[in-house]
Amino acid sequence: MSKFFKFFTLLFSCFIVSSINTQVSPAEINEDLKNDRINLEVKKLKEFALIHGYNSSVFFLIDLKIPSKKYRFFVYDAQKNSIVNRGLTSHGSGSVVDGTDILKFSNISGSLMTSLGKYEIQGKYYGQFGKAFRLRGLDKTNNNALKRYIVLHGYRDAWEKENGTSFYLSWGCPMVAPPFLELLDDYISNSEKPLLLHIFY
Repeated sequence: MSKFFKFFTLLFSCFIVSSINTQVSPAEINEDLKNDRINLEVKKLKEFALIHGYNSSVFFLIDLKIPSKKYRFFVYDAQKNSIVNRGLTSHGSGSVVDGTDILKFSNISGSLMTSLGKYEIQGKYYGQFGKAFRLRGLDKTNNNALKRYIVLHGYRDAWEKENGTSFYLSWGCPMVAPPFLELLDDYISNSEKPLLLHIFY
């Protein structure tokens, strides 16, 4: 094997690895952390987790002030004090206000709206959309989540990276691309304590 061919093979391998690595670069992390809203929500989540026995090292946050065509599902590592992964996610079709980026929210069955608040991520199961996780609402604004079948799930046609297009709508569930769900599953499955997901606006 020629030296040139070995170099080309190594270069191609590096490209493949970097293309599937979902870790956020330091520059992107710094940009995300300019969002004081995320820092404020994490501070409140840490306090809640410590008091109620949840995982206080890793949090999932969805900032619905960010349009659906942008990354707005964040994995926050409290030990590193940084966002370590991020992805695209849906909001409920009933939450859309006249085709604008303004959203409305509800905890009522049949509303097809997203419910704001803290969720406990519960057991994994396989349903209509494949792998999914039940979500138990922990606030008055989302305590009907189990009754409404609001779950964290993937959607096979959903894209993983930003492409300038608004993301799919759901019936109120936080829906993500399957590869991102697999990444989230790693955090969930390897956690000794239940993880918290917080959806805010």
